[in-house]
Amino acid sequence: MKQLIPLVLLFIIASCSNTKSITSSESKTSLTSMVKMADISIEGMACQEGCADAIQANLTKIKGVNAAEVKYESGKAKIEFNPSLVSSEEIQKTITDTKVKDYIYTIKDVTITSKK
Repeated sequence: MKQLIPLVLLFIIASCSNTKSITSSESKTSLTSMVKMADISIEGMACQEGCADAIQANLTKIKGVNAAEVKYESGKAKIEFNPSLVSSEEIQKTITDTKVKDYIYTIKDVTITSKK
């Protein structure tokens, strides 16, 4: 009987640690599936240092935006975001509401994909 107790304890510990691994991998998968990528074409930018950098700075201030890169040369923004914290519409509004001199920024195209 004394030999059986350590064996049972070992089995219980092994079962618990295996469950934690499954739970941890499941939560990583669900967190990854919550991340989206937005590719947005922006019209109206005049330069990188003023327009694009200002838009990028405003985007990175939004709760739920993990990363943002705005390029004047391509006229595009690439934004990684959590849609449970911020919507695509809020991101677009931040872009169009950014003020640099008298420039008006408009959204030409938006593509939303899941992050891979």
